[in-house]
Amino acid sequence: MTQTKSHLRLRALCEGAIFIALAQVLSYLKLYELPQGGSITIEMLPIFLYCARWGFGPGMLASFAYSILQALLSSTYAWTWQSLIGDYLLAFTALGLAGSCAKLKGGFSTARSWAAWLAFSCTMSSVRRSGRNTCPRLSSV
Repeated sequence: MTQTKSHLRLRALCEGAIFIALAQVLSYLKLYELPQGGSITIEMLPIFLYCARWGFGPGMLASFAYSILQALLSSTYAWTWQSLIGDYLLAFTALGLAGSCAKLKGGFSTARSWAAWLAFSCTMSSVRRSGRNTCPRLSSV
């Protein structure tokens, strides 16, 4: 049985919704709570897996949808507009870059590493711009 293009789009949409919901549930399960705020979770894993399966376009869309959901449902709130854009929209949307090299041999691990690094960089630059002192090591930066 051949799968039509509309069938594949529907399948990508449904899988995206399931993976976003799974990522949201995993964001509430904290592996470790950091003393200065924040936590270690495995919420990025479903987004990375979705990006590996469907590629760059659907991966960016799913990660952007997850960033909006995370901004609305997280237990913290954004202090300034820089924090909202940097901590949520840019940082979580950067996870979609993991699908950019997913079809290449060994490309997914490289793209996943770059996406995680970019998400971390967006969050740290947001902390520096907004002036929040949540990390004592950044107070002198």
